[in-house]
This record gives sequence, structure tokens and C-alpha cells, in this order.
Amino acid sequence: MTHFFDFSRVSSYDIDYPKYLAFMAQLADIYPQNIGEQLFVFYAPEGPAAEMAEMARRPWEWSKTTIIRTAFTLDNALHILGGRREDLIELVDSLSENTAARSE
Repeated sequence: MTHFFDFSRVSSYDIDYPKYLAFMAQLADIYPQNIGEQLFVFYAPEGPAAEMAEMARRPWEWSKTTIIRTAFTLDNALHILGGRREDLIELVDSLSENTAARSE
């Protein structure tokens, strides 16, 4: 199974460790190790987004069935996923537009 995570809109963060650990436990329930091999692709430009992606990657280091790849560009993320994915490009673009509209 392949999963795409978009960290690209992260511009800053504060760590609340109890919530972080609870979230990581929740991820283990959402993506159980016993369902077979999984590829997580994190789209995280350099800076705070990449730092947060690294924090999200760490708990999975021990996994024998989960492979995580972090891409600093959308093109690189799509390459890891097997090529251009218009559905993901449209989704990322629409999220970016929604974020810009909310900040105005």
C-alpha cells in the first residue's frame, strides 16, 4: 500500500509531547504493521515541514514492513509514487488555494 503525506503547508509548529505520543499511537492503529508492506511518501519542503516529517518518520524506523521516503519537492514525491499523479497535484493545489484564501 502507498500513502502520501503532505507536510508542505507547515510553516511552524510547537510540540505538545502528550498529544504527539497519542497521535503516534493512533497512527499505529490506522496503519497496522500486519497488513503487509507499506510505502509512506512525505512531501516536505526544507525547513519546518521537513523537520516535522522527520519527527513523524522516527517512530517507524523499527518497522520491517513500512518504508518512508521524504521528498523536498512535489515532483520528487510524485516520482517516488511512480510518476505524475494528476489527482494528487489537484489536491495539493486546491489545499494551497484554500490556505491562501483563509489567510487573506
